[in-house]
Amino acid sequence: MALALPTPDAFPIFPYSTPYKIQLDLMRHLFSAIEERKMAIVESPTGTGKTLSLLSASVTWLNDEKERALKGRFIQLEESYAQDKTPDWLVKQSVEFAKRHLLLEEEEFQTRLDQARKREENMRNEQKSRLYKRQRVDTAMNSDDNDEDDEYLPEDEEDSNLSAEVRELMQRLEKSRRRDDSRTELEEPTCTKIYYASRTHSQLSQLQVEFEKLNRLSEQASNRPVARVVPLGSRKNLCINEELRAKEGDLDEGCRELMKEKGKKRCPYLPPPEDVTQMQNLRDQILATPRDIEDLVQLGKETKTCPYYGSRRAIKQAELVCLPYNLLLQKQSREALGVDVKDQVVVIDEAHNLIDTILSTHSILLPHTILKKSLQQLRIYLQRFRKESSSSTHLIIADTSTGAHTCPCAASSPPCGISCGG
Repeated sequence: MALALPTPDAFPIFPYSTPYKIQLDLMRHLFSAIEERKMAIVESPTGTGKTLSLLSASVTWLNDEKERALKGRFIQLEESYAQDKTPDWLVKQSVEFAKRHLLLEEEEFQTRLDQARKREENMRNEQKSRLYKRQRVDTAMNSDDNDEDDEYLPEDEEDSNLSAEVRELMQRLEKSRRRDDSRTELEEPTCTKIYYASRTHSQLSQLQVEFEKLNRLSEQASNRPVARVVPLGSRKNLCINEELRAKEGDLDEGCRELMKEKGKKRCPYLPPPEDVTQMQNLRDQILATPRDIEDLVQLGKETKTCPYYGSRRAIKQAELVCLPYNLLLQKQSREALGVDVKDQVVVIDEAHNLIDTILSTHSILLPHTILKKSLQQLRIYLQRFRKESSSSTHLIIADTSTGAHTCPCAASSPPCGISCGG
């Protein structure tokens, strides 16, 4: 394969000058396994920097893969022109134009993330400024008598010098712009990504700490992360609607019901479908700065926008997706989040807990009272419909009823009274 990636001898992204041999071997082994689309099971002693080595190898492969993808597109373009017998000078110019166009698209997206990062920084500074001003006002009110007439002065209002007609026109233009954004928003292109799974969110928070240690490559801006990261969680982890959380019942179902509502009955943190700007801004802020699940919740509260749906919106453009085992292993959860692992890289850290998690995911714990009631109903059914039931039905019920022999109260006194076989 002409565009195969050779396994590197060094990993500049690794934060320390000279990795230990065990770390370098792990990184090279993982890199080659990803490139050859193989399944790898690796083990390393405690304290040898497994997480950092896994990140260094997988993110290095991801960056190399992006360059290979660009080269592949240019080669395909050249081959298509060659089939049409296009002059060489025109082929060269066309390829250069396509290269500039692709790089410009990537730079425009990165610029949007830079702006989102700056917007979040300004928002935090404004919050600090408001807090400082409030403290000054409280101090002044306690220290001397304020002019009572001040409380009757009108509050400062942005655009207060504009007439009602002008403000109404501006609101119409804003609504029209949002509708145009909704119409012109094309299907967002997806990118190759790494799904990094661990058992708990606390372990994934440690992943963020290790990720921020990685060296930026020389061609990357100093304020940009080495990869776009998004953490994923369930509604239970990410919902910021305290009123909904306080209600009894299923949180997921309650959220879906609020999504169907309109106007003031709709969840206040979920913008209406025609307003794509607010959710796009949150998506950009999520991708602009690596953060863990707690940071994501805080960002949602600051922007007053749902972090659960914001993180889902960020998946397509994310390069490193962090999620716990249960969201990765359950098909229903993957479909709900929009996670598609086909042709993507999946890294499972702390995999010694994986078997227990799989068993737990596909197991149901039933209280003894439910089992007892179920067996009683089976016996009643068999007695009532013995003549109408087939022999195969009798056999199935008898096999099911044998569970009473392993009932924990079988040796209790008095016994549960449910038995089979006689």
